[in-house]
Amino acid sequence: MHTDPLKSHNENTRRDFLKGLAKTCLGVEIGRNSLLGSGLVSLSQFSQAETKATSTRKNPAKSIIYLFMDGGMSQHDTFAPKAKAKPFYDNLKTKADDIVVSSLLEKTSKHIHKASIIHSMTSTDGGHPEAVYHMPRSYSKRSDIVHPPVGSWISKLKGKNNPDLPAFVNILGGSADCDAGWMGGNYTGALIKNAKDGLANIKQFNQVSSEGFDAQLDLLNKANNAFFKKFPQQQVSSMQDVYNEATKTMQSKDLVAFDINKESAKVKENYGNTRFGQGCLLAARLAEAGVTFTQVRLGGWDMHYGIESSLSTQVPELDNVLSALLEDLERRGILDSTLVVVASEFGRSPEHSDINVGRGHHPSSWSHVLFGGGVKEGFIYGETDSSNNKVTENPVTYGDFNATLAYSLGVNPNTILYSPSGRPFQVGGKKGKAVTDIFA
Repeated sequence: MHTDPLKSHNENTRRDFLKGLAKTCLGVEIGRNSLLGSGLVSLSQFSQAETKATSTRKNPAKSIIYLFMDGGMSQHDTFAPKAKAKPFYDNLKTKADDIVVSSLLEKTSKHIHKASIIHSMTSTDGGHPEAVYHMPRSYSKRSDIVHPPVGSWISKLKGKNNPDLPAFVNILGGSADCDAGWMGGNYTGALIKNAKDGLANIKQFNQVSSEGFDAQLDLLNKANNAFFKKFPQQQVSSMQDVYNEATKTMQSKDLVAFDINKESAKVKENYGNTRFGQGCLLAARLAEAGVTFTQVRLGGWDMHYGIESSLSTQVPELDNVLSALLEDLERRGILDSTLVVVASEFGRSPEHSDINVGRGHHPSSWSHVLFGGGVKEGFIYGETDSSNNKVTENPVTYGDFNATLAYSLGVNPNTILYSPSGRPFQVGGKKGKAVTDIFA
């Protein structure tokens, strides 16, 4: 009996076939570390209980730059020092009467009066894998489904400010951080491993001329039309959208936004010659060019041992880069329309070991900081007890925070999307509610 060759092979075989087809016919490579990620996750029928209704927020932000402090940043030694938690460095007063920060944040302290600080983040996830998955997705990890991160949600619900560039870019993260899961390849983030290298796998082969590229693309489209009719699997037909997005970006004049070498030596020097610094410079360029959501990762915050010396190098790097980013966005005239977020998967414990001189994981309470994007200036939301041990007022969950990010862009966080299996999902999970009080 004759067997359909496409249906008889497993998903990896089909994936390899289509990736090879893209590389051969287009001169581009499509994979988890390239522009559009896997691209083979079913795009499904996005039946929505609510359409792309806008939120009630006036003058929403246009872009988000999300700085992820990977490892659990100590709130006691950065943005929420309290005496009973025995911070390792002195406190520094700011222009905001009620806000003090660590003396290690000297440059940022000059901007902190413009920030809104949420001191009441809370979770039950005390392990890194669980928290790093749950935090951007609003849902706990399950074996039968991959939930899209908030960048993918925003890419889907808010869309693109610039039709030629990706809506979601992840800098210095991993492929799992970009994976849109059930939402599909079109909403998978573009992954950039090194800001100095720009966007990988986006140039035509040297041997392929523009005329040859167009001819091959036309031939591929003709072949696809017949191929899709014969094999109507959703995984196959969704590849057409991937091709279209890739070629649109390749041919866009705005692709130059990914080249930080276009910046002056002074601007690059202000950010510092570190992977994180150059990543944030790229994030600023992308926000200016119209990328909706850009995440930049800074690892090294898991300080169980030698925390005092670790803080003395880690926090000043954040301080210098964050200050440079805020000043740069203001210089470009886009700080008011760009929400800058400093976030971590959880905080660190108030007590610290005298032997190891470190702080343990502490999901009960920690702080997130937001600048620009229309937030209230010098505003504090939520409270903790005298040692930052527990939240005492206005707790904010992962889901609440993700709903807040969507709301900041004018997206209705209550919008419901259904996965291919018919399950309903929201950007903030089942119970997430936007913290609207932090916006002016």
